[in-house]
Amino acid sequence: MLEIEAAGLAAEIGLQDAVAEDVRAEIFAFRELDDPTAAQHWMVDDLVHGTIADAAQNKFLATTIRDLRRRTHIFDTKRIPERRLPGAQEHLDILDAVVGRDKELAQKLMAIHLDNIRTAIVDRIIGRVYKA
Repeated sequence: MLEIEAAGLAAEIGLQDAVAEDVRAEIFAFRELDDPTAAQHWMVDDLVHGTIADAAQNKFLATTIRDLRRRTHIFDTKRIPERRLPGAQEHLDILDAVVGRDKELAQKLMAIHLDNIRTAIVDRIIGRVYKA
């Protein structure tokens, strides 16, 4: 819920084009890797989510999101590889909604992204094959 709210606030406030382009470049580079490490996954993932949290301009919210994310760095694209490319596209879509200052779309896309991650993690835990 916090990240959904952060996405909405970030869209209301907007994100500098240069910042968005830097984040996009990292996502594109990540997508091109043949076999990314967990560290590479978390660097890009944290960059995307952290940039959006910072853009919300609420220090408490951003700090809380980062703290919760650190506590949940359990599953990365090594453990759920089928989420790597769909997750990267979801990141790009969320970023576009924030840059476009579309609050409702940014919130909706963040909610879908987080739901997709949760589903993939639960599927992995119970041994069900994740379907993107």
